[in-house]
Amino acid sequence: MALQVPRGDSDLPGWYEEVVGVVNALPVTVQARATTTDNTPTVIVSLPILSDKVYHFSYTIAARQMAGSGTIGDGACYVGQLAAHLVSGVATIIGSAASLLGVEDDSNWNATVAGSGNQLQWTVTGANSKTISWRIDVEARWISV
Repeated sequence: MALQVPRGDSDLPGWYEEVVGVVNALPVTVQARATTTDNTPTVIVSLPILSDKVYHFSYTIAARQMAGSGTIGDGACYVGQLAAHLVSGVATIIGSAASLLGVEDDSNWNATVAGSGNQLQWTVTGANSKTISWRIDVEARWISV
């Protein structure tokens, strides 16, 4: 889309809407880290969902065992996408999240995403007697409607 600088006040509303549309649709990447000990579910990142917007999220979660029983260096990777919006003040996933990849050396490890209040929360869970370092990258796009 080609944006033009307004030449007068009469050009401003259309120009403004185009710029707002482009800015709202830009991706924003959020990165976070967490450490789990044993099989305690831990929220790695929580993102607020605002009203009058529809969101698209792409995420990648990587994990590596740092200490404990089993094999130090075991790993996991989870990749997914989802759409979400706010329904009556509650963050709601539209349809269901699409898991594009979910692989781990230990099948007890897990990563999930769900609405909680007005936020989407990504939760990671390790395994008994293991300390695991987790990282998530979430790319968010939204469009005001």
